[in-house]
Amino acid sequence: MEPTEVSERRDDNSATAHQSCELVGVSVVYGGDPRNEFTVLEDINMVAEPGSITCIEGRSGSGKTTLLRVAAALEPPTSGGVRWGNLDITELPEHTATATRAVTVGYARQGNGLLPFLSAVENVLIGVPPHLCAPHDVDRAEQLLERLGLSARLNARPRTLSGGEAQRVVLARALIGQRPILLIDEPTAALDTRAADIVIDLLHEQADYGRTVIVATHDNHVLQSADQLISLSG
Repeated sequence: MEPTEVSERRDDNSATAHQSCELVGVSVVYGGDPRNEFTVLEDINMVAEPGSITCIEGRSGSGKTTLLRVAAALEPPTSGGVRWGNLDITELPEHTATATRAVTVGYARQGNGLLPFLSAVENVLIGVPPHLCAPHDVDRAEQLLERLGLSARLNARPRTLSGGEAQRVVLARALIGQRPILLIDEPTAALDTRAADIVIDLLHEQADYGRTVIVATHDNHVLQSADQLISLSG
């Protein structure tokens, strides 16, 4: 596969060091009363390695998004632990986990999640940790959006974007920080085949750079690209 045209230069090693993402015995149970408890994830064990794509599959409601949120330290597990490289993120104070996530995890949520008063390029630039900002990041944001087929939408506000266009802006925001772990929720759900192929190629390129890529998806085309497949039956 040819490398992406988007520059991968970044001086800060913390943003480029290869790191695995591991879930150990992770369970998520909602509801404080045993009579009303609802188990979303039960005893999930997973190791996603640098340079690989791990796909999470399962029907709607099976816990794919919850797994990604736990893996990103956006939601604590009821039991079990999450490790980024050698670091057990679940043992850290919340403010330390937040600061660590900022330079470790690129997260593309399902749905819009864009700031309405910013352009597409400006929304992408939010994905760059402030202390790592560099003059070439604007060019890099534009290149990512152009690569994703949005060259005519660089200055568009979110309200004028289609669902598929907004989804690609969210993906570009996750990619631009060049973090070692990428967690991507349904990246091709609103895309046609051509746009989906571009996204899949980009995800493969991120893995080729040594990043750990974890994708929740229903898309068989994405699933066929996986190095590892985790099935949730919830």
